[in-house]
Amino acid sequence: MCDWNWPVVGAPWIDSLFLLIGPRGDGLDVEKHIASHPLLSTVDPDDIDVVLALVLGYFETSAALPAPPTSPYLREAQAWQRDVLHGWLAERRGWAPQ
Repeated sequence: MCDWNWPVVGAPWIDSLFLLIGPRGDGLDVEKHIASHPLLSTVDPDDIDVVLALVLGYFETSAALPAPPTSPYLREAQAWQRDVLHGWLAERRGWAPQ
């Protein structure tokens, strides 16, 4: 699976974390998966939160852009992922719901 516009070398657990955004949005218990995953279970929880915050920032910015004519639903998909990440990060950090 490859959906990268700008592939780079990163921590070996990043892709495994990114793949959980959709399942989290669909209501699955991704925290249980993280706790049992061979790579993710060893990652400092703050490191996971930092990455989630960075990706949230990306989707926050991207979702606000005009939709490209070649992909009219792209911004809706990005807004959905933004909302999923915001809720997930808020839960992990203990923030009050908005």
